Amino acid sequence: MSSKELLRAIIIFVVVAAVLAVSAFALESMFPNVQPVEATPAPEPTPEPEPEYVCPLELKNGNITHSRYISGYEDGTFRPDKTMTHAEAAVMIYGLLKEVPAERAHFEDVSAEDWYYDAIGVLAAAGVIVDEDEQVEPMEEISRAEFVAMLSRFFPASEAECDFVDVPENSLYYEHIAKANELGWIDGYDDGLFHPYRTISRAEAATVINNVLGRSADESYADSIILPLFTDVSPEHWAYYDIMEASLTHSPTMIHDVAESWHTVDTTPLSRPAGVLYEGMDYYYIGENGLPVADTYVGTLYFDANGLYTSGDEEIDSYAKDILAEIVTDGMTKEERLIAAYNYVRDNYTYLRRNYYDKGHTGWELEDARVMFRTKRGNCYNYTAAFWALARQLGYDARVVSGGVGWSERAHGWVEIDNDEGIPFIYDTELEMSYRKQGTYYYNFFYMSYDNVPWPYVKD
Repeated sequence: MSSKELLRAIIIFVVVAAVLAVSAFALESMFPNVQPVEATPAPEPTPEPEPEYVCPLELKNGNITHSRYISGYEDGTFRPDKTMTHAEAAVMIYGLLKEVPAERAHFEDVSAEDWYYDAIGVLAAAGVIVDEDEQVEPMEEISRAEFVAMLSRFFPASEAECDFVDVPENSLYYEHIAKANELGWIDGYDDGLFHPYRTISRAEAATVINNVLGRSADESYADSIILPLFTDVSPEHWAYYDIMEASLTHSPTMIHDVAESWHTVDTTPLSRPAGVLYEGMDYYYIGENGLPVADTYVGTLYFDANGLYTSGDEEIDSYAKDILAEIVTDGMTKEERLIAAYNYVRDNYTYLRRNYYDKGHTGWELEDARVMFRTKRGNCYNYTAAFWALARQLGYDARVVSGGVGWSERAHGWVEIDNDEGIPFIYDTELEMSYRKQGTYYYNFFYMSYDNVPWPYVKD
């Protein structure tokens, strides 16, 4: 570059610098309060939050239906102490899935026709069932450890430590049992051990699942059930409430996030056919809704707050039940029971003259039945009252009648029961007994129509 060119470049640089300086000065004069803006560093990227774990099981609380996930047997039993098989456990847990995955695993010992095929296939494909050598042994009993492990695999891993000395750290089930214990799903036995390889019963399985799901029965509702849902699970059973929770579909309201208050219950499992239902020598009356009536009358029969028929006299009820227990056998029809009661009164008491009542007189039946049951001796009214007590204990709306019999209308008592059409029929145990004592067996005074009697029966 020549000296002239260098000089020209220097002059241009000085001029430009001067112009820029003047411009900056002018801007500062025009906007004296404006501060220069510093460059803002780019924000660091926010890490993506880990997705909240959603359990595929039916973990339901609040005002959401709690589905039934276990049922009883056809004979009305639950069999709470019966051990469970791998197949039964799989079906129980499978029924709690919110959605059923399409993927299924296949095993040599499980066929598509088996009732547990879908349950085992789906749970195995999801890693809930861990098989060995393509065998799951579906009909083999499942251990406590295996059952807990199946449920545990639905939840994230845990670093909990296990306090049971019979579950060492090298156990295949250590993590699962430790997690279950920490979460309050399981307890040990009185000896402080878990007994991981002991089989699990149906009652224990229901209790563990309820703990996992956070479900607990409405005890007030369960206590109010008149007839037991299962004949072998009474309210005194240690797992009664857990079994009710597992066996009845209901919609609960949670109280303090701890207890359930059931406001809608599917009573289908509690329903029975309408009519008389015998439970031993007790009996209930089932209404059209399939549930037993309580604290009410059906005809003249009274059913107490527990749904049981009662004459109102505990002694009479006790005598009647004891006698029926001797003469009634399984398989008898209702009419056969009534015949057995009639024959018992006819053949097992002795006539003894006692007081008589005017026609139409009422209110004597309980006391006259008591005299006959205690002494085994009495007149026509005592015979009548004894059969009346037995017939009512069998579910018949029997009534006593104080009237007259024969052309002379001699004072006499008998029982009256309506047939299905509402027509009253006569049952006269004392008069039939009297003829038999004389060797006459021609007359049958069981179920005798007022229009077809050998002599008049006059009620008033």
